[in-house]
Amino acid sequence: MSVKLGAWEVVPTEKGLRLLPYCKQVHPGCFTKPPVTGDLQGWKLELVLLDLHNNLDLALSDAKKHAKPYPATVTLSKFLRFTISSNGEIKLAPSGWKP
Repeated sequence: MSVKLGAWEVVPTEKGLRLLPYCKQVHPGCFTKPPVTGDLQGWKLELVLLDLHNNLDLALSDAKKHAKPYPATVTLSKFLRFTISSNGEIKLAPSGWKP
């Protein structure tokens, strides 16, 4: 099952997780949305997801700048760990888990 994170989509493969381009212009429809429960309104969830995308975009671009000579890491707590190598390649793993 894939997870859409705005401009990217996380897709499981035989070799692990892969990050693919998804939406060129990010909007609320570019996300996999969890069920809305309690007092959380749908539009508030959309704002949170858009903010997540903006922060992830900033973190990944900053990590690409600082990934030399050693890899840089960006973690979405209890979800994903992005490891960015010096050549710009991004490897994904579930957060807190190492193969």
